[in-house]
Amino acid sequence: MLKGDHPGDKIAEIKSRIDIVELISEYISLKKAGKNFLGLCPFHNEKTPSFTVNREKQMYYCFGCGEKGDVFAFLMRLHNTTFPDTLKLLARRTGVILPTSSFRGDGKSQLNAREQIIQINQIAAAYYKDNLFSPGGKAASSYLKERGLKESTIEVFSLGYALDGWRYLRNHLERKKQSLKMAGEAGLIVAKDDRPDVLYDRFRNRLMFPVKDVDGRIIAFGGRILGDGEPKYLNSPESPAYIKGRQLYGLNLAKEEIRRCGYVILVEGYFDLIVLWNAGIKNVVATLGTALTKDHVALIRRYTDQVAITFDSDEAGKKALARSVEMFIAAHMDARAVVLPEGLDPDDFVRRYGGEALKRMVEGAPSIVDYYIENAIGRGNSFEERGGAAARAAAFITGIQDVIDRNLFIKRVAEKLGIDQDILKKEVQRRLRSNARKEFLTPVQQREAAYSGLELNMIHLMMEYPDVIPSILSSKAMEYFINRDLRLIGQSWIDYAVNETVNPGDAVSFIQKLDNPDIEDIFLRLFVKGSPFQKEQLDSITSDMIRQVKRRWYKEQHKNIKNRLLNAQASGDQALGRELLKEKERLMREEREL
Repeated sequence: MLKGDHPGDKIAEIKSRIDIVELISEYISLKKAGKNFLGLCPFHNEKTPSFTVNREKQMYYCFGCGEKGDVFAFLMRLHNTTFPDTLKLLARRTGVILPTSSFRGDGKSQLNAREQIIQINQIAAAYYKDNLFSPGGKAASSYLKERGLKESTIEVFSLGYALDGWRYLRNHLERKKQSLKMAGEAGLIVAKDDRPDVLYDRFRNRLMFPVKDVDGRIIAFGGRILGDGEPKYLNSPESPAYIKGRQLYGLNLAKEEIRRCGYVILVEGYFDLIVLWNAGIKNVVATLGTALTKDHVALIRRYTDQVAITFDSDEAGKKALARSVEMFIAAHMDARAVVLPEGLDPDDFVRRYGGEALKRMVEGAPSIVDYYIENAIGRGNSFEERGGAAARAAAFITGIQDVIDRNLFIKRVAEKLGIDQDILKKEVQRRLRSNARKEFLTPVQQREAAYSGLELNMIHLMMEYPDVIPSILSSKAMEYFINRDLRLIGQSWIDYAVNETVNPGDAVSFIQKLDNPDIEDIFLRLFVKGSPFQKEQLDSITSDMIRQVKRRWYKEQHKNIKNRLLNAQASGDQALGRELLKEKERLMREEREL
């Protein structure tokens, strides 16, 4: 029934040192709601917060998508990491020393690929940083000064320099006894096409930008060429530590400022971000050499639902923005389009006009939806142009899943184009699939329907208030459970609770070890909703619940005997019929004594 525990008490020690509300608040915005905390789920798009965190039980549950668990489950799901990786991360965070579990022949701890890459990247970043302030990095450091960067900005972004040579970093990593194979996995070292045994540095004569994940670990690099050469920017390839479509540059530094300001500014490049930061604008993040993705939008959504997107005013910039409209609508985000004048990018604009001017541009920026309607769909002057614009709008609107968002978009487009709203709506509906949708119970409702509410409630009561267990134990109520799984769970909890000092979060840990995902989901939903039982009435609640569980059992027995009697009569088995009648009388006597 129960899954195996991780050896030792380190997990419990880590949990005792972490407040789940504080940890999750580093990744999403939470607001107090009674005994719980509510926020927008980081694992699915939603308009109304359904992600619920319970401090007392140190657990979370999303009533929208069903994701649930403790601090370990949250980080594993969020970062897509394994339990050992998460255990090490939380151990470092809490100062808990883990026992050495796996060794190589030389006695050193064994790291997985992701950890090795992060370790090698850290060594490489320190090396690049030293180079920047060495005689060999004079041109690079002078370039940064020409761009007006403060020393504090250079320091906070850990900027560095890759020397103009083929094997400087490779030799340094060898001296540090690092695996060149893993350095290749990290994208720092490259093998020659015709000579796989010849390895050389990927980044040469480049200003280096370490890319950090939201927890501040270096997962990749970007390098800008100094002088002539192509490509102007060279980025690390994807690796076990880095997927560019899921990361935003600078988020580890900006997340608190984003919460404080209530919105984020989205730019495209390293320098765009760093120059804004240098000018005092710190609620800014950047994509990493890729178009905006749904994962990027979901990542931003954890911290705010308001975003200002800066982009070039040329045709390519407009097309890039148009591609992102549907993602922001689907994510229910308030997105604004910041169109910079004179073909300037954010870096040029801030250096020319200053940070305050950019803030004013953001404040006066139009809604991304309005911008899209105006520039991508177009108004149209002639009959044909307006018809074409309406057709483009209808095609786009059919991709909007949320009915309310879809209708709002229809209304706004109709106003802009000067056409009848009902006509546009009919065209959209014509394009939408008209398959009738049947109503079904939700998966959660189906699971709950499979189990008796009485039996669930009794186990819930025992978990919320272990003091009632002696009364339930003496009544032998578990023997009257009809559902076998629930009976085993209830008995297992009794066995655990009578031998241990039970803490508020123990029930959550107990349930998570059950080899039954459906029951786990049901109980975690109950836990996060809070106790429905009034403490001052526990005795009467317990007694009443015991009686109801037993009566339900007797009712089922009576039904069973009735069916067996009918079968005995139909087959002419009089002896069996007499035995069943005696059994029925005995059950009735017992039931009257309840």
